[in-house]
Amino acid sequence: MLDFHERVILSSPEDSLEVRHLVLKGSNYEIGKKLGEIAKEVHGIEKKPSEDLLQTRCQRIYLEKNYPIYLERMKGTAATYNKDLSKDAVDFSLLGELALDTGCSAVYYPPNSTASGHGIISRNLDFYMPSKTPAFSKPYIVEMYPDEGYPSITILSFQLLGEALEGINSEGLTVIHLADDESAVNHSIEPTFSNAVGINELKSVQLLLDTCATVEEAKEVLLTNKHFYIFQPIHLLIADRFGNSFVWEYSHAHNKEYIVDRKEDTPQIVTNFLLHRYEAIEVIPKTSEDKICPYNRYRVLHDAIEDCTEKFTIDFTKKTNALVFVEETSYMHPPEIPVRTLLHNIYDIDDRSIEISFYLRDGANHRYGTSIRTPYYEFSIKNQ
Repeated sequence: MLDFHERVILSSPEDSLEVRHLVLKGSNYEIGKKLGEIAKEVHGIEKKPSEDLLQTRCQRIYLEKNYPIYLERMKGTAATYNKDLSKDAVDFSLLGELALDTGCSAVYYPPNSTASGHGIISRNLDFYMPSKTPAFSKPYIVEMYPDEGYPSITILSFQLLGEALEGINSEGLTVIHLADDESAVNHSIEPTFSNAVGINELKSVQLLLDTCATVEEAKEVLLTNKHFYIFQPIHLLIADRFGNSFVWEYSHAHNKEYIVDRKEDTPQIVTNFLLHRYEAIEVIPKTSEDKICPYNRYRVLHDAIEDCTEKFTIDFTKKTNALVFVEETSYMHPPEIPVRTLLHNIYDIDDRSIEISFYLRDGANHRYGTSIRTPYYEFSIKNQ
């Protein structure tokens, strides 16, 4: 029987976000069924008949062969909607809408560089303000203890089943997605805007957390799967408890894959351009004066890290990422729909924990100051 707990972390009429923490312990079927109930009853998500029965069947077959853990969750979700997954009349491999256009900046600090001796990831998630668009208004922190696959803590939005934005598992593997703005802006891209056969840009996050304990295992899983993107090209920052990290990237045409390993004894920085295209910081282009520019954010993070002469503390990682928080002052010409750093997350890989600070709102004098944020909430994977 499923052990389920839910609590509201953040909910206020004057603030932008409603955040809930879910704890689910049980079979993958039961977990999928419960997430389906939340999608259906709380969010009113409907599942319409598939427009392409062949593709729906092939996606089910693909996941059965390559991601059976997820297929069990799909069976539970299908039961919530009183459907038989094997009939392929409805596609249950997605549960909600996928609407990416994230900014984001992240740094992995290896254990030998930190004051605690723990591997640390400091990550900003930048997105449109929820008060202007509802896409990120109700994120979930999902703590999951399945009967098969590793326990994990993930952050979900847009989707409620398997499209995690990021997370950490019981083995310490940590996976962060960041948008590839370079491909989107400078080259023609070809999103599907609908489901396809294979692993989409966010399902890869949950796949790795469910099945991998180390960076080497993550590389194998990524290389042996078929990938596509529904909305936006991304790249992934992946680290493990042994001090290893890499960035997984695609070419602009999405026809080649690249593994960018961290250089020895140095933190690994990622924003929203493709690292494999630039051998050193000196060749990263200068394209804009905007602080939000991904090349400029990378340089700010790089310089702050280079200037530090001591072991990196948690306080340092927080202050450094705050240098590239997205505010109105980050733009020379602010966009019509404002973007802010909605989450700042600190992953302690050795402790299997996350600290999260949420954006609330702009201050009264936001044109001259910074946004108002919550203190850090901590979540950790419990020993089983």
